[in-house]
Amino acid sequence: MSSPINPKQVKSFVQNTLGCTCPEAVFKKQEFDSGITINNIKNCKKLCVGERLLIYLINAESVSDLPSSITSLVSEGRRERDSRGLNRFRLVLGAKDVDLISKEAKTIFEGFNDLDGKVHLHVISKHALDQLQ
Repeated sequence: MSSPINPKQVKSFVQNTLGCTCPEAVFKKQEFDSGITINNIKNCKKLCVGERLLIYLINAESVSDLPSSITSLVSEGRRERDSRGLNRFRLVLGAKDVDLISKEAKTIFEGFNDLDGKVHLHVISKHALDQLQ
């Protein structure tokens, strides 16, 4: 179920935190779901901006579960992006240790042979991720 979120907060997060250069018109429609489960991964957040950009927001607690989590989330994100006719998918991991998680996550992400350039990975601080409620 979609819940209300501050549109200015979403725009700031997408443009400033993720570095997305989406045109202004994209930000007129936003859907935000929190506390959801995506492929057996609990307490996820999902954001859809302008019926063009799909973002999964995940707390990355440890390196040990990253390989299966990232594989599952990228697969599901691409499937949802395509089935909804959206343009891009971004997987955002929030971490206490950004450097450690980023290194491991990027290695896993770079191992995908079939990404289409419209799938992106971001690792940000857990604090920055938690700001988006």
